[in-house]
Amino acid sequence: MSEIDELVEKFRSKLLKEQECQKYRDEVATPIINKIFNENFVVVFQSLSDEINNKLGAQVISFLKEGANRFTIQGKYHRVTFQRGKIEFSGGIINVSIIPVYIWKGVTKHLGPISIIINPETSDFEFDLSSEDIKVYSKKLFSNLVDDSDFFM
Repeated sequence: MSEIDELVEKFRSKLLKEQECQKYRDEVATPIINKIFNENFVVVFQSLSDEINNKLGAQVISFLKEGANRFTIQGKYHRVTFQRGKIEFSGGIINVSIIPVYIWKGVTKHLGPISIIINPETSDFEFDLSSEDIKVYSKKLFSNLVDDSDFFM
């Protein structure tokens, strides 16, 4: 086999492996991640903002879903956008990060990312939130927004 043929085989092997990974990402990982992100993360923030607005009888917090990978909660001066990151695989486990970006009066700050670790075989998942669950995290975030002296209703 010539050197060119060996090189072509290396490229072919790499392409086939990449195609297999992409197929797995599209058919297995992405549907699982979308379901967890929407049903176990997004809905918590949406429900909390709806509940607060309903109990106050005013629209103090806006919730905006921006496609399958992103949503924003917002007051007059504050906005937190949650963006789902790149899907990563390691040892049969799926890991995806959610990156919250906090914007206050035009100043942007990245809050710590939240990882979702998923075992696709069992559909078990956990959020990497240092002993907090999503409900506690969302309430704490909303509390921090309202405690800010520049919060405006």
